[in-house]
Amino acid sequence: MSTQICIVPKDWNKFQHYKTRLAPWIKVPRSHLEDRVMASLGVEARLVAYQLLLLASEHPKGLIDLPLEVVCHRISMSSEQFLEGLISLMEHGYFASGLASK
Repeated sequence: MSTQICIVPKDWNKFQHYKTRLAPWIKVPRSHLEDRVMASLGVEARLVAYQLLLLASEHPKGLIDLPLEVVCHRISMSSEQFLEGLISLMEHGYFASGLASK
């Protein structure tokens, strides 16, 4: 049985430039450079964060609702690396369960 990942980024609207269509890019504010919590996370967690923002850009509300294997394939990362980064990101409030957003 496949594990389903269903998450949304915190403050998703800040990462979208266009509100009426799905742009092929995301906005990443320079304020991320000053985010001490994000800076304290490991390199893998930070990489997971930005890769997930790119995946979230494929859905109007930023919802990532995909099997774990698909997410890992799309971001070219092992499930162990991905889950370690995701857990850290969720513990620090950068991503939340997307179940209520469906």
